[in-house]
Amino acid sequence: SDDSDRRGSIYLTPNIGYFLADGLMAEANFALTYIRFKNFSSSNQPGVETRNFKVLNTSLEFNLRNYLKNSDKLLPYVTGGAGYQTYRSVTTVGASGDRLNDTGLFSYQAGVGASWFLSPNVAFDGSLRYHSEAYEEINLDVQYELNSIQAEVGLRFFLKR
Repeated sequence: SDDSDRRGSIYLTPNIGYFLADGLMAEANFALTYIRFKNFSSSNQPGVETRNFKVLNTSLEFNLRNYLKNSDKLLPYVTGGAGYQTYRSVTTVGASGDRLNDTGLFSYQAGVGASWFLSPNVAFDGSLRYHSEAYEEINLDVQYELNSIQAEVGLRFFLKR
């Protein structure tokens, strides 16, 4: 059997935005994330029970994005916002069975990016952002704080008014 620590995740997030003023966009995004840790241990010492940990995360975040005028094709921007997340986790500790926990928390983020317009309504978008959230399951002694730098790339579609 393979006793190595294995992790995997799937992340899906559609965004929608509306220009409030020239260059200032309000955005909302809904994210759905599935994370799995297999043979996860909170200690590197021999004899400590391992855990299988599965999390389904949903989040709703609101951001402001301010496009800085640079050229007709390349528009850099700054962005920031906050949101609320819910976690539903199932943890298996040794042979003691599954434990279910639901948790809600707030998160925040800030970042920079740029949109390269391929046409008037389609842009290639890249961003780098700082994202912070904290998670704790007191009954199961599972804690982590996730402060991450995230790089994202994708296409943005802009609809005409």
